[in-house]
Amino acid sequence: MKSGILYISHGSRVAQNNEKVSQFASDMLVKIGIETPQQLAFLEGENHPISAGIQDLVQKGVKKIIVVPLLLFTATHVGVDIPNALTEVKKVWPKLQFVTLPPIAEINGIVDVLVERICMDVHTEKATLFLIAHGSSKYPEIIEKLDEICQNVNGQLGIEVKSAFLHGKRPYKRALRQENGEIIVFPFFLLDGLLVSNLKEEVEEAFPEATILPSFNLDDRLKEMLIAEIRKEL
Repeated sequence: MKSGILYISHGSRVAQNNEKVSQFASDMLVKIGIETPQQLAFLEGENHPISAGIQDLVQKGVKKIIVVPLLLFTATHVGVDIPNALTEVKKVWPKLQFVTLPPIAEINGIVDVLVERICMDVHTEKATLFLIAHGSSKYPEIIEKLDEICQNVNGQLGIEVKSAFLHGKRPYKRALRQENGEIIVFPFFLLDGLLVSNLKEEVEEAFPEATILPSFNLDDRLKEMLIAEIRKEL
């Protein structure tokens, strides 16, 4: 059975970020091999919708599609939007098979990628590292997952690691105010988009002594992590 891959990204109002995602998908195409049909789709925006990406794969003879969410957590997009889109597609191609990978933060290798990335910039064990994610009041499991990641990072780096969020419970400003020592902030986002830019500005203004690290910025190590998961299904 011929397999293909559909990468699904959120989509951004910042054209440069969409270009970065497109380049990420292009790099994945080369690493996995051009003999495996691959397409990129965006959840938001008019360009590259899921239906068009699937249609292209079907036209190339694909019978099984490995869906790769370029998203961090299981929230509305992964839990509702993508399944709904695939259900609609099944009405057109009922024999088409789908295998959906977990979102990136729920793949085991994410901790190793995060630790390696943090080690590039953190050279003290006295600070408290905050992983700040988007958050959602509807999905408390996001808090549980990020807390688990914090514990694993702490185990490897030996520094205190805490989670906080832009939205929902555990708001980041309150969490940072409760900290007395040195603060390091890691924006737990795939890209430095508008949300991360706003986060950095607010942290710099309210906590000028804090150190703010870059986000994942589609780190090359994420590619290797995803490729390992994809190859299990090919």
